[in-house]
Amino acid sequence: MLDAMVSLKASLDAWDQIDSLLRRSLAAYAETLRHFEEHVCRPAAEKFKIPGVDFAPQRDALTRPGLSPADSLPVLESVGRAIEQQLRSYGQRLRQNGCSASDLRDVLDALNASIQMILNTGTQQEAAMRGVAGRLKIACESDNVALLRILVRHQSIELSRLADETQRHSLTVADQFRQQVVALSAGLNSARDEARRDVLTGMINRRALEELFHEFEGRPTLRCLILLDIDRFKSVNDRYGYLAGDELLRQIAARIQAALDPAAVAARWGGDEFIVLLEGDLPAGMSLARHLNQQLCASYDLSAGKTSQIHVQASVGLSEWKLGESAASVLQRADLALKARKHSTQRKLPNAVA
Repeated sequence: MLDAMVSLKASLDAWDQIDSLLRRSLAAYAETLRHFEEHVCRPAAEKFKIPGVDFAPQRDALTRPGLSPADSLPVLESVGRAIEQQLRSYGQRLRQNGCSASDLRDVLDALNASIQMILNTGTQQEAAMRGVAGRLKIACESDNVALLRILVRHQSIELSRLADETQRHSLTVADQFRQQVVALSAGLNSARDEARRDVLTGMINRRALEELFHEFEGRPTLRCLILLDIDRFKSVNDRYGYLAGDELLRQIAARIQAALDPAAVAARWGGDEFIVLLEGDLPAGMSLARHLNQQLCASYDLSAGKTSQIHVQASVGLSEWKLGESAASVLQRADLALKARKHSTQRKLPNAVA
């Protein structure tokens, strides 16, 4: 009887060891989720300004104190379902709010691969643990101490192997995620740049400019906004075609960029409108506005059939960005100045595009 009691104690001690190994394995699984959430999903969510993913409830469930092998089965099932749902929803948000660049497709492919990897891991854990839990249940229902000792010892070895294997697999998955982070970070930066770039002119677009507006609103330095557009641009499209109009916009953009120093920022606001942001007082803004007007009011070679040389007039509106003023207010004043300038120019030059 004493021998049986000693054997039972050894078996229970082994069970405690298995329980510890299992908890470490589940903790490694939780750490994999944390790393993926922090280094893959969060950067993408911040760059594309969309809600990210939150695996905190799943990580808490995997690392809950007192979680036994038998209890872990429904937990793993629940965690697997929740992760799959979150990742698929996250992928849809990227498709809807990101851009169509090939880099973004790489992100989505990685998400889908991660979903499958996590599901495969959960399936393997569930199958193995179900088998072990079933045999332990038989042992617990047995009145034979010797049989209980043999079964528990056998399952102790099996659970130890399972815990070690799961931990190694989780660490492998985490390492694969780390390798993806480097490639995806570069891809996300490229995709973000593409989403903020005007395809026709190569300038930053309205979306990127609005981000800069928020930065300028908080700056205590002197700064100005210049709004430019092409007088009677529609007549260029009507007379020479849209391809010629596109070529004119490209050349206008190139001249604007060439006229700026590195501290100034130029963007295509939309259509034939461009905006320049610069740091400096009103005289500096007026000097740049005059220079831009001189550079843009010139002849352009559009290679547009019979007459490839056309002369274009541009209108410029300048507004000083006062401390605490909103971007909308500054832009409105620049627009009023541009319209006044355009009205004055068109009265003098009724045929601005020749």
